[in-house]
Amino acid sequence: MTAPESDKSFATTQPVHQYIKLLSDHEKQSNSNPNLSYVRTIILKSLSDPAVYTGFNELKNALQLPPYNIENSTAGQLLLRTLDLFSYGCYLDYKSVATDDTNADADANAGGTFVKLNEAQETKLKLLTIVTVVQQTLEKMGKNEDHVT
Repeated sequence: MTAPESDKSFATTQPVHQYIKLLSDHEKQSNSNPNLSYVRTIILKSLSDPAVYTGFNELKNALQLPPYNIENSTAGQLLLRTLDLFSYGCYLDYKSVATDDTNADADANAGGTFVKLNEAQETKLKLLTIVTVVQQTLEKMGKNEDHVT
């Protein structure tokens, strides 16, 4: 397998891997620590990408290793919490801290808990929430069936 084929298979294994690869490639090309603005752009693109519904925790884990260590800055913590939201949270978690757009900071919603989501990102979070609720309901139904027999 040639290098380009290897890169292609890596990027297509999971759609989120293309974003991890972009971060890795940027780090290799950069002589200093990666630019937080670039990291933020990559994260926001992954959250908006209609093909990416899994792997947000994997992306987060990659960002917590050197040279990134983005948890050391307030903006970085905001990005990591937003990735956690898409990995383990639900839309209600987001809306419970959201405010009116006219009063919201450009990068954060109320309290600086998460990155302010655009419409596509909010829609994705809603869809992920539906999947979570269905999975939880099916798990409960399966447990109830075990007790009936």
